[in-house]
Amino acid sequence: MLKDLAVVGIKGLSIRSDIFLETLRYAKTKGVKVINMSFGMELEPSIPYFSDVDETKEGFWIALADWDDKKLGLAVNLFRKELDDPTLSFSTLKDMLDMIRSKLKSNYAKMIQGANEIKTQENDILIVTAAGNDHSHLETMPLMVPQNFYALGNVIVVAAATQDGHLSPYSNWHPERVHVAAIADELVMLEPQNKQTKRITTGGTSAATAQVSKLAGVIYHLFSQHGFDIQKIKPILVKTLILRTAAPKDRLKGKVQTGGLIDPKRAIETVEKIIQRFPPTKELRVEDIESFF
Repeated sequence: MLKDLAVVGIKGLSIRSDIFLETLRYAKTKGVKVINMSFGMELEPSIPYFSDVDETKEGFWIALADWDDKKLGLAVNLFRKELDDPTLSFSTLKDMLDMIRSKLKSNYAKMIQGANEIKTQENDILIVTAAGNDHSHLETMPLMVPQNFYALGNVIVVAAATQDGHLSPYSNWHPERVHVAAIADELVMLEPQNKQTKRITTGGTSAATAQVSKLAGVIYHLFSQHGFDIQKIKPILVKTLILRTAAPKDRLKGKVQTGGLIDPKRAIETVEKIIQRFPPTKELRVEDIESFF
């Protein structure tokens, strides 16, 4: 663990669990600056992917009203899994909608609560999250938190790239809603095994997310080393540093917002120049660092 800096990983949490909310709140009390996570809630593949809380509250129910009977079979299978009830069935679309309103609305309310909690932490905690591994354009992906809040200053959504800089075949993508890619295929990593470690080859957007979280941690650490109060280094500043120093790749144009891969070397060099320019008492804003890109 780096001095005065904490990076927390969240794995496998359900949006139905209060653990997510508790984790965010606990992280703030402990001064955590980066949360690395792969996280989302899946309701139905064709529900639009909304960009903010207010639109989502209304749009979710509007989207349900547009379902037709042809989607009923797919919905039944999804909800059987969601509710852990293999006997679940619907005779009409109305029956399904009634069930959703009565049984899933509380889950949805928790998702909105989680999204609002992310917004309250906008000046405190950077959340780095995976785009997902469905090889889908995120316009048609399920409603997910925190991915659908990509426009917030404290959320970075990450795609996976191959060793030669192509979008990984399984990676989700979007030219606006996914910010940047990181190499995630054929990574050699150490995995704990009975107090020892073994080398494994792994991949996935979760692995890509870890690369970005690591870079965010290094950036915070550099500021801390030179006397800056990292509690005053806003997530939007670190997000801007990571995205604006990304290395453009023709193969990623139109796939992620930056059209490129994270470039740790350039990001670190940029931070070092900023540190040389400004005194540690300076509370940095994004506009202060624009000239460095």
